[in-house]
Amino acid sequence: MRKLSVLFVLFCCSCALFAQNQPTPPAPPAAPQAEFKPGGSAIGTIFFNYGYDFTDDVETRSSFSLDRAYLGYKYNFSQNLNARVIFDVGYSNGAFTAFAKNAFIEWGVAPYLKLTAGLIPIKHFELQEKAWGYRYITKPSADMHGFGTTADLGINAELPLNEHLTINLYAINGEGFKKLQDLGGNHKFGINATVKPREGLSFRVHYDIMPYEVDTSSISVFSAFAGYEKPELFRVGVEYNLLHNGSSYSTPAEEYQKYNVSAYGTYIINPAFEVFARYDWVSPNKLNMGDDRAWNFEQDGSFIMAGVQYRPVRNVNFSLNYRTFLFGNSDEDYWPDGNVTSTQGVFLSMGISW
Repeated sequence: MRKLSVLFVLFCCSCALFAQNQPTPPAPPAAPQAEFKPGGSAIGTIFFNYGYDFTDDVETRSSFSLDRAYLGYKYNFSQNLNARVIFDVGYSNGAFTAFAKNAFIEWGVAPYLKLTAGLIPIKHFELQEKAWGYRYITKPSADMHGFGTTADLGINAELPLNEHLTINLYAINGEGFKKLQDLGGNHKFGINATVKPREGLSFRVHYDIMPYEVDTSSISVFSAFAGYEKPELFRVGVEYNLLHNGSSYSTPAEEYQKYNVSAYGTYIINPAFEVFARYDWVSPNKLNMGDDRAWNFEQDGSFIMAGVQYRPVRNVNFSLNYRTFLFGNSDEDYWPDGNVTSTQGVFLSMGISW
């Protein structure tokens, strides 16, 4: 028994010495990285609505509508350089029309600089649009109430200074994507800063100005946004917009002002179902102290909506929602044509993208 114990110890020692003397096997070779190949893909979006209007004496009680169809193509020349063209197909003046919505090149010059030039998406309220989350149902508040445009001809420089702060600087025509340039050759200049101090929390401040040589006034727009989201649970957002010296974001009008506050939220029940609500307040100013009405009294009031969304698969969304606009003043003496009642309706909306 003692001999067996000695032999066992000698056997273990021999195995240990043999293992120490063996060369370390080489590490398996790293998987080769896939080589980049230039290429592109088709992109598209469809917004479809059915609405039933409960407003008294409305002309069109029930209607189907194809609000938008975006069709385009994106091509990647390299990992840092791509181009995109998107056509917007919509119904206007009794017929479908198509025009360029985006046509631009995007170049990641460095980790801290990205340039976009051409008919570009404007970095004004795209963060608000993402927080709102239901563009196929209705536009975000700043877009819906005329505080800016989603696209225009020009150039944008995006500066991601660090993981918490990104700055955008842009110069554009200022007329929107349906017009090329005004006769005076004026341009709009804008700047915004996006701050994300922690995961899910974001803030944005935006300012743009459009000087006019033929008028002493310069149109300016100020926007501020704060939002918070908890992935797969909820998201909320609130924004403030101010238009100064303009009847619209591209039409100068001295001393004209318009204010807007919007708050919205979504509760995510599960990956397929969400419920949401939104409240917009819009108020143009009165030009003189003795005026009974604001300069654009037809926009003075509150927009309210609520609904539910169903997503059977990714990028396909359906929504049943209720919308109403409550005028700030609906008295008979306030309106030239008599008493006006608030509008309201129920809508079935569909959004598809690829």
